[in-house]
Amino acid sequence: MTLSPKYNWIRWIAILPTSIVAYFIAYWMIMLLAVLQEALYNHDWLETLIKSVFAVGMGGYCFVAWGTFMAPSYIKQVSFTLLLLLIFLSGGSVVLLWLNTTTHWQSWLQLAAQIIGGVVGYYQTEQNKKE
Repeated sequence: MTLSPKYNWIRWIAILPTSIVAYFIAYWMIMLLAVLQEALYNHDWLETLIKSVFAVGMGGYCFVAWGTFMAPSYIKQVSFTLLLLLIFLSGGSVVLLWLNTTTHWQSWLQLAAQIIGGVVGYYQTEQNKKE
């Protein structure tokens, strides 16, 4: 799909909003599957923790990977920029978690999983570019 140069700016404006939507779709799809699984089977706290960490990590991955889908000619620049944005937003979350004295260790684990998911998304798009 190619846009005329007159409408190419729409793609650049749409990168961030669609990446955010991709993050939430990935997160909520995994959490929906987790809720359905919990309704059907017994679960313990470890399964719930793994699902929530996996959901956040997959959200970080989709945030970076979807942005490169929107701008295939600039994969390296867009994926690096989205990764930096994800790390910057996660840094803000670190400050909020640090100030909140009731924060549990699971929140820190989810934050790390989100950053790791973004890094994996960055390197995966780099690998796809080389092939």
